[in-house]
Amino acid sequence: MQVDVLSVFRPQNPGDALIWEYKVIGPAPVIDHPPSLDSLELIAQSDFSIIGAPAFRLEIRNTGNKPVEVFSAEIGPAMLGKNSDTVRGPSDGSSVAWITRVDLALLSSEKSEWNKLGYSLYYADSREVLPKRFFLQPSQSGKTRIAFKLPSGQSQFIVGYGGGVHAGKSVASNAVSFDVNDDGLATLATSVSTTECLYVYAGASRCVLSLQK
Repeated sequence: MQVDVLSVFRPQNPGDALIWEYKVIGPAPVIDHPPSLDSLELIAQSDFSIIGAPAFRLEIRNTGNKPVEVFSAEIGPAMLGKNSDTVRGPSDGSSVAWITRVDLALLSSEKSEWNKLGYSLYYADSREVLPKRFFLQPSQSGKTRIAFKLPSGQSQFIVGYGGGVHAGKSVASNAVSFDVNDDGLATLATSVSTTECLYVYAGASRCVLSLQK
């Protein structure tokens, strides 16, 4: 969806912003240059069994009948968590984007700090690093696994593809809600309650998602 922002609060520039007022223009435009979104489907699955830490299987699948070129720089993971600053931060609700503005082309297989809060994400296995660009034949999938270092509490993971910054249409995966205990071990969330929507810049993509309270 494309919107005209009428009132906005941006605590840090460059950085995420809280939109106070907007007008809907209409569906997001389809850009006339790569990446192509035709027939692409993103699937996120929890994979906590191997190392216990928050890790996820990501699959990008070509459901069409012709080859599609995929760019790792357009695959943007995002992580939502509890918002501890509703006054000075870019979210005035209970959830906020802990990890954003990153794409898979930037990731390494090493545990490195991603932001000032010490959260990090990385390829869980160096043998599963996606190429910078690759083709998917009809019914073919590209798969990888990424892991996170997160504080305890409930979080939600989602991945977007395409779109660029304010550029055009994108696609998003399903969202996965989970809990992290004090030892850093993750389990799928067992309770479902009221959801709160948050507009998140997911690396190279923008997606609308919700975090279970």
